[in-house]
Amino acid sequence: MMLNDLQGKFNLLSLLLAAKAVDDENLNKFQHLMDEDYINYTKVDDALLEEAEALLELQDIRNNLETFIHCKDIYSKNVIALAGGFSSGKSTFCNHIFSTKEIQLPISMDPETAIPAYIISGDKAPNAFGLTASGGSVELGVDSYKQMNHAFLKSFDFNLKDLLPSVVIHAEMPKEFEHICFIDTPGYNSSSTDDSFTKEDYDTSLMFIKQAKILFWFFVVKDGTISGSDLKFIEKIRDAIPTQKIVFICNKADVIPDADIENILDECKKDLDENEIPYEGIVAYSAKKRKEYGFRKKSLDKIISELNCLNIDKKEELQKRLKKLFRKHVIADSNRVQSLVEKFKALNQIQLHFKSLMDDAASKFNQEKVNAKFKDILYGYNGDSQKDEHLDSESIKLISNNISKLKKDLEESIKKYRKNKETISEIATKMDNLVKEIFREFGDSADDAYVRVPQGEFLMGSDDGPRDSRPAHSVKLDSFKMKMTLVTQAEWKKIMGDVNPAKMKGDALPICNVSFSQVTKYCNKLSLKENLKPCYDDRGNCNYDANGYRLPTEAEWEYAAQSFATLPLKSCAWYKDNSDDRIQPVAQKEENALGLFDMLGNVYEWVNDYWDDYDSSAQTNPHGPARGNERVIRGGSYKSNEKSCMVTARNMAEDDDVVLPIGFRVVKKG
Repeated sequence: MMLNDLQGKFNLLSLLLAAKAVDDENLNKFQHLMDEDYINYTKVDDALLEEAEALLELQDIRNNLETFIHCKDIYSKNVIALAGGFSSGKSTFCNHIFSTKEIQLPISMDPETAIPAYIISGDKAPNAFGLTASGGSVELGVDSYKQMNHAFLKSFDFNLKDLLPSVVIHAEMPKEFEHICFIDTPGYNSSSTDDSFTKEDYDTSLMFIKQAKILFWFFVVKDGTISGSDLKFIEKIRDAIPTQKIVFICNKADVIPDADIENILDECKKDLDENEIPYEGIVAYSAKKRKEYGFRKKSLDKIISELNCLNIDKKEELQKRLKKLFRKHVIADSNRVQSLVEKFKALNQIQLHFKSLMDDAASKFNQEKVNAKFKDILYGYNGDSQKDEHLDSESIKLISNNISKLKKDLEESIKKYRKNKETISEIATKMDNLVKEIFREFGDSADDAYVRVPQGEFLMGSDDGPRDSRPAHSVKLDSFKMKMTLVTQAEWKKIMGDVNPAKMKGDALPICNVSFSQVTKYCNKLSLKENLKPCYDDRGNCNYDANGYRLPTEAEWEYAAQSFATLPLKSCAWYKDNSDDRIQPVAQKEENALGLFDMLGNVYEWVNDYWDDYDSSAQTNPHGPARGNERVIRGGSYKSNEKSCMVTARNMAEDDDVVLPIGFRVVKKG
C-alpha cells in the first residue's frame, strides 16, 4: 500500500476505522459471568466493604484478557526492551539478528521509530501488522511500514497514534529467538543539552520498558565506562520500576583493543555497584558481528537462552489476581457466617438460661399463688394477684417469642451467606477455567497445577513442640514437584469414576474419607493416563525412582509447608475457629511462599511414611520405616484447634481409615 498520496492515506484510515476487535467465545463467557452472575451476587451480598473496588479490579482483569487475545503473538513471548542513546547500536543489534534484509530498523540520526514497534519471529514473516486502538489488527505490509516515519505522521491534522498505537513486525530470526519479542523503544533523543534527556524521551521509553521482562541497555564507552547521562536515565527507570531487570551491553566492542575490554567491564561494574544499580549482566559486545567479547555475572547467550521459552507470566498474573479478588469475597462471607453463628450460639445460651430462670420463677410463682388463695380464704379476695400473674405471663411469652424470632432470622442469614459463599466460589472456578482456556494454546499443561520445590536442607520437627515432633533434626531433600492444591472431588471422579467416597460432597471440595490403598490406586491411574511409570505396587510399596505420581514423604510435606509458619493461621487455613464446621473448597485461603494452598487445616493429608518416632540423626531423602501399623497424616483439619494445625504437628491413622477427613495431594519427580 502506497501512503504518500491522499488516496493512500484514505485507504489506511479506512482500514484502521473498519478494524474490529477479535470475537472470542471464552472472553464473551467471562463477560457474561461478570454482567450476570457476579453482579447478581453483589446485589444480594453485602459482606465485602470494598465491593466497588473489587468490580473495578475484575473489569481490569477482563480488559487484560482482551489485550492478550488481541496480541497473542506478543504476550506469549518474553519481552526484551532495547534502549540506549543515539548510535548505541540497539537497532543494529536487531538488524543483524534478522535472517532477511527485507525489514530493517532505521539506524540514522534522524528521529527513529515513529510508531512503537514490537519485533517477533513468526511464520508471517516478513510482514508488519498494525494494532488498532479498537483492539483490531490490520495487515500493513513491509512497504507501508517503511513509509511510516515522523514526516508521514506529521502530515495528518490529528495524532495517527490515537488510531494506530503500535505495530508488530514479523521478521525471520534464528531459533534461539523463537519465544522472544523485542521492543525498539522510541523517543530516546538527546536534548539540546549534551548528555541529558527530554521528558518526552523518558515518558515514551518508560511506557515500553514497563512491558518488558528485561531491559537491554546499549551504550558506547566514554572515558572508559558508562556515561553519567546513561546512569541518570537508568536511575529514573528504577525509581518508576524498582524491580526492572537490566542487562548493560557495551556495544562496538570490536573496535576496542582486547587488552582494554576487561578493564572497561571492571570499571562499568564498579560504577554500577557504587550507584547501587543491580544488573543481570554486563556484556562487551559487537552488534555488527554478533559476537561477545567478555562479560560480568551472566553472558548474553545465557540470558537470551533463559528467556527463549514460552511466556506464561500473564496467565499466572491474572490467575493470582482473580484468586486474590475472590478470596476477599469468600473470607468476607465466611467471617459473616462465623459472626452470625456466634450470635446464634449466644442467643441459644440466653434462651436456655432464660428458660431455666422462668422454670424456677414459675415454680416459685405457683407456690405464691397457693399462699395467695389461702389468704383469700382467710382475709378476702386480693384482685391484684391475678393482674400480676397476667402481666408476668405476657412478658415471659414476649421475651421468648422475640428470642425465637431472632434465632430464626439468624438462621436465615446464615443460610444466605453460606449460599453466597458457594455462589462466589462457583463463579471463581468458572472464571479461572476460562482464563486457562484463553491461554491453553500457549502451553497450558498438567504441570501448571504444580510447583517445583527446590532441593534444600531444613530442620524437621521442633524441640519446643509435643513429644512426637521432637527432636528437631537436619534433613536434606532433592527437588520435587508438588500439586498446588489438594486433589478435589472433581479430579478424583475424572480418574476413578463417579464413585465419590467423601461424606461432604462438592466438586471444588477436597476428596477425603479415602483409604491409603485408594489413594495409591488413584496415583497409579493418574500416572498411566499421562504415560508415566506408576510408583506403587499392589501392596502400596513405593518405587521412588519411578517418574509417576505418589504421595509426598513426611519430610517432603513439612519442607514444602514450612513458610506457612510465617502466616497468620486464619489467613491460610480453615480450622475450628473459622471453618463453620465444614470442609471448604480448595485454594480460597492465602498460599505460602511456594504457591501451595491448604496444607494446614481443612482436611488431613496422607503422606507415604509409616509412623515412627524421630531421632536426632541427620538424614537425606528419608522415606520412613519399611513397615508399621499406622501411617502419618499431617496438617490438621477443619475441626482442629490451632496447635493441631502447626506445620510440625503430627497425627496417625490406619491404612484403611475412611472415617477421619483425610485427603491428599500428589508429588512427582522435579
